Amino acid sequence: EGSAERILVPHFVEQADVFEYLRTRYITWLEVGGSHAHRFKGLVDTLGLTTLIITDLDAKDPASNEARTPALGKGLEARNETLRSWAPKETDVDVLMKLEEEEKAIVHPNGYAVRSAYQTGEKLKLGGVDVEIHANTFEDALLYRNFDFFKTRKATGLAGKFRAIADAAQDGNQLTADVAKAINEGDKAEFALELLFSDDIEQLHVPTYIEHGLLWLAEQLKR
Repeated sequence: EGSAERILVPHFVEQADVFEYLRTRYITWLEVGGSHAHRFKGLVDTLGLTTLIITDLDAKDPASNEARTPALGKGLEARNETLRSWAPKETDVDVLMKLEEEEKAIVHPNGYAVRSAYQTGEKLKLGGVDVEIHANTFEDALLYRNFDFFKTRKATGLAGKFRAIADAAQDGNQLTADVAKAINEGDKAEFALELLFSDDIEQLHVPTYIEHGLLWLAEQLKR
């Protein structure tokens, strides 16, 4: 899901030693707009294709049906139909965010498996206090995983906004609100391309939820 993921995730696989095995496999990268991966369920099931779905949690308030930033203990649900109806077949955001990695996959009797990778918490130190931040998109998950990188890096566009926000951040709630506003107003594809062709991209780490998903995929292909 998303142009930024389609641009940057294959690069992370190419550059990181931990994904060396994946570089020797035949993998199709397919970008699906929005959270519509579930529309491919029939094809994947028929062909028996081991599949990793990289998607967004897409939390909502079930009472108003309005989008919300993922948070624990708020009674939120996932709007994402892939998570709700395919893998791991769960709607409660609290449950989704607490699932063990192996619980996010469905392994079929004939051997192939399907797993969803979506945003989870990331620990940051703000104002001298350790806080857990919950990402809502690939872009803010990338920021939180590489907070010091963006905080000290000169840039324009969305990456430049990330630097200003990270440098001023003292409170988790304000940080997530400011980041969400910047992402909504920014150009995600431009952000990804600027990073891809930068001189310091080798310092970036893939968001944690995607790293876990890719390592799962490698283990499935080895099996």
